[in-house]
Amino acid sequence: MDNKRRHTVALILIGIAVLLIGIILKIRSKEKPPLRPQYRLEVIEHWASAWSYEIYYGDQLQIKQEFVPGIRGKKHFTSKEEARIVGTLVLDRLIVGKSPVVHVEDLKKNGISH
Repeated sequence: MDNKRRHTVALILIGIAVLLIGIILKIRSKEKPPLRPQYRLEVIEHWASAWSYEIYYGDQLQIKQEFVPGIRGKKHFTSKEEARIVGTLVLDRLIVGKSPVVHVEDLKKNGISH
């Protein structure tokens, strides 16, 4: 009976240890900040007064925006700064999981001519 009791106590202690390790690992995994996506923005000059932007996730091209979004027609960004502003807006939305769609109101709010 003594051996059976020792085995039972040993199994209970092992079970408690496994449970505690599981709890500790779960708590530690919640403490780690989530990995930030590796998005990056590149602003590209095509010729004088014609700019665009590209957004990459790692090395993979996700968005290639050659024209000002949210307006009719095909109009290039007229400055590097305009392309950077809109590209950054889209990039920030992607990072937080929002839709990257740009509307005319977004352009006006950011001083982008169209």
